[in-house]
Amino acid sequence: MRHLLTSLLFVMLAAAPAFAQKIDTSGVDRELKKVLAFDHLQKSKVGIYAIDIETDEVVYALNADEPFNPASNVKLVTAAAALETLGPEHVFITRLAATSDGSTINGPVYLQGNGDPLLMWADLLAMASELRARGVTKITGGVVVDDSAFSDGFIPPGFDQKDEDASYRAPVGAASVHYNAQTVVVRPGLKSGEAARIHLIPPNDHVEIVNSIKTGNGTRARITAASEASGDGTKITLGGTIGSNAETQFVRKRIDNPTLFTGSAMLTALRTVGIEVDGEARAGKRPGGTKTLVYHESPPLAYVVFLMNKWSNNFMAEMLYRQVSAAGKPADAARSAKFIEQFLSTAGVDTKGFQSLNGSGLYTGNEITPRQIVKLLDWMTERPTYPEFAAALAVAGQDGTLSKRLAKPITRGTLRGKTGTLNEVTALSGYLVTKSGRTLAYALLINDPPVRAWQLRRVQDELAEALAGLDN
Repeated sequence: MRHLLTSLLFVMLAAAPAFAQKIDTSGVDRELKKVLAFDHLQKSKVGIYAIDIETDEVVYALNADEPFNPASNVKLVTAAAALETLGPEHVFITRLAATSDGSTINGPVYLQGNGDPLLMWADLLAMASELRARGVTKITGGVVVDDSAFSDGFIPPGFDQKDEDASYRAPVGAASVHYNAQTVVVRPGLKSGEAARIHLIPPNDHVEIVNSIKTGNGTRARITAASEASGDGTKITLGGTIGSNAETQFVRKRIDNPTLFTGSAMLTALRTVGIEVDGEARAGKRPGGTKTLVYHESPPLAYVVFLMNKWSNNFMAEMLYRQVSAAGKPADAARSAKFIEQFLSTAGVDTKGFQSLNGSGLYTGNEITPRQIVKLLDWMTERPTYPEFAAALAVAGQDGTLSKRLAKPITRGTLRGKTGTLNEVTALSGYLVTKSGRTLAYALLINDPPVRAWQLRRVQDELAEALAGLDN
């Protein structure tokens, strides 16, 4: 089904009618000038570049060669590099190995991570269940997590610019689970005055929970939550109240040590399925002479990219960013920064002014011009991976980060885009079909507005609608 959908998408976007006459952009110019006259845009740095992908004619250009902070529009580059380098069919394999096989494993079981961005608690449970089905009932040496597929350091470049505990600032590691974020499920106690009931996803003994949430009356919940590094782990402190009839609440916070977090979750999974485990979770290297007993295969990379760009997942982007340049070496962000620039040059992009800091676009340090984005988008339309690349973009008025934007008839369902938002950035780039049936590649970047950038999404949408109004 996935291949059918992406093939249909390719037909829709690539099989546009042929146009012989030169584009008359006067109407688009007029409409864009009206929008650009908006006071907040006058006080912002605005970049626009749009071309017809069939003829390469420029529909509109404004500050097209000026470097901008693209925020999450960087994920377009990350997605393209991953699809082209690793291939849409690429999978990530996580292994459980040991030096012995039988009902008792004498020594540890080794969890060897390979950079799976989509490893979940359910996958750890499935691996543990398969190990139990092999007849294993006891492990004498705990769980050793081998994260050597990544170079040292959990914090992606640029993430240290702010000390936020939000899940969108999660660290990365070769062995990671649940986006390296702890979900705390909060339910009211059985009666007023009692502590709230807490459940962890994934369940583990690595994250320390301090729960001061009290059960009150009514249906409202007022919960505070903060996380901080605590030794080799993370402590999450919860406070506030939850009404006895309140709906279940979900709190998500980043963790600090992916290796030990994943190891503790694996240990919990093994014990959950009835395997007795002596010892704890720790980091270490899988030695020679061990045998893979169980392995988990991720969904294909095409699906990972689909989720990453539809919902702008920073963790997944940083996991892929490290791995595009690995080529058998430990995945390393610094090496990927150089690789990404080379990749863009291969795509025919003039990289003057381009700067790659990380793969998600979080905070400052990435720089790219509107023309560079559009050139990459245009190049991708000729690549075999174009269906997977385009299918991962949010559809205006329908899904992903554009589900509630650009829902007017002129763009709903005919514009695909990657959004990007920081306090000082709003970005939107992708493909759209115009009123006359032309397919454009476009980039709309706004930096340094006088207000929080998200407040300019509506006016940014008006810029896109003006481009979509091209009627010749």
